[in-house]
Amino acid sequence: MTKRRVAALGALAGVVLGSFIGFAWHTPFRPSTWTDIRNWGTFVVLVLGFSVATYELNLTRRQFAEEAIRNRDRDELLDLQRSELRVTQRLRERTQAEAVRLPGIFTPEEAVAHLINESARPIRDVACALDPGDGGRILPQSIELSEQSPFQEGKALFLPVMGLPGDRRMPHIFPGRAIRVTFQPGPTTREARRILARFTDDSGLHWQLDHHMHLEQLDDREDW
Repeated sequence: MTKRRVAALGALAGVVLGSFIGFAWHTPFRPSTWTDIRNWGTFVVLVLGFSVATYELNLTRRQFAEEAIRNRDRDELLDLQRSELRVTQRLRERTQAEAVRLPGIFTPEEAVAHLINESARPIRDVACALDPGDGGRILPQSIELSEQSPFQEGKALFLPVMGLPGDRRMPHIFPGRAIRVTFQPGPTTREARRILARFTDDSGLHWQLDHHMHLEQLDDREDW
C-alpha cells in the first residue's frame, strides 16, 4: 500500500470519526439520539466497507494488469528463444553441406566442374547436371574421381569412374575426395548455364549446390 493511499484512508477515517463524535456531542439529550447514532454507525460501516472494497478491487485489477504484462513478456521471451533455436538448428544442419564446393569453368567446347567434399563425413547419392537455361538438364559426359586424399586443386590425379547407372549418379564421395564432371553444353549462352550438384549429407538431409556456391536445402529428391 502506497503512502498516498494510507493518507487517504486515514483522512477518511478521521472525517467519519470526527463526524460521529460531533453528532453525539451536540445532540446528547434527544430521545432519538442513540437511534441516530446506530444509524450513523451503520452508515460509517457501509462507507468504510465500500472504501475497502473499492481499494481491494483496484488492487486486484492492478495485479491482473501486472500479470498480463508478465505473461506478455514471458511469451515474447519464449518466442525469441524458439526463433534462436530454429536459427541454431538451421546453422547446424548446414554445417556439412557448406563444406562442399563446386567450382566450375566454361569453355567454347565444354563445361567442367569439380565437386569437392571438404567435410569430415561422406556425402551420398551424388548427382551432377548442367542446366542450359531452358529448364532442361544435361547429364555429364564423363565423371572422374580424384585418386589422393585430401584433394589438392591443380595437383590431383583423376581416374575415370566406370559402371555408373544411366543417371550418372555417384553412390558416395568420401571426405577429402573430389570428382571432376565434364559436360558438352551446346549453343546456349554462358550467362544462362548453371552447373548443379545434388547430394544427401550424413544426416539424411538433401541439398542442391551450383557453381556460384548457392546452397539450397531440398525437401526430397524425387526428380533427380
